[in-house]
Amino acid sequence: MSFEEIKKERLQYLKKLYDFYEKNRNSYPSMSEIGQELGFGIDKVEKIVSYLVNEGLVDYIGIVGGHISISHKGIKEIESALYNPQKSTEHFPPINIIQIDKMVNSQIQQSTKSSNQSQNINQIYTNTLNERKKIGYTAGAISIFIGIIFLIMVFNFGWDLTGQILTAFSALFSILGVGSLIKPESVGQITAQILQNISENTKEQNKYQLKKRKK
Repeated sequence: MSFEEIKKERLQYLKKLYDFYEKNRNSYPSMSEIGQELGFGIDKVEKIVSYLVNEGLVDYIGIVGGHISISHKGIKEIESALYNPQKSTEHFPPINIIQIDKMVNSQIQQSTKSSNQSQNINQIYTNTLNERKKIGYTAGAISIFIGIIFLIMVFNFGWDLTGQILTAFSALFSILGVGSLIKPESVGQITAQILQNISENTKEQNKYQLKKRKK
């Protein structure tokens, strides 16, 4: 495979992740999920994602599971490519030389004469960034609140083994909370995913306990 083909596949992958984000602002796909939609094998997906993460275009979400999110820099790169399809970006070739199955908030004009087009891309950037910040700030506030609850529990249990474990959880959530308030676009997204996973696991446990009681 040539280097140009590799760059095309990276762009296709990032565009697919961008489309997912536009439809699902509060959830994060696994890297393999995006790859499957493009017909990419796991080895190819891991190489693509590794490159995109190293370039700051994609962020890993959570500690396990391979979930990812397009970064603000990645969003700007895709929207720049869509807005100027005949020009290459920092990482990708001109978008009009490859097949893109769907485009959102974008325009392409080619082989025309005396034609005009305009679009407020800056508003798209602002709305997207504000949405990510809102999620990050909310996750940070919730995380700090959980840290305070664990700290209160420490005073009730004392400094035994349970108290030491609760202290560790209090410190963890407090650190995540403060980090989310400082960097809502990155740390905040990780914290939001962790809280979402905890919520989903709690719901599953409640369902299991309810079924067990009915039996």
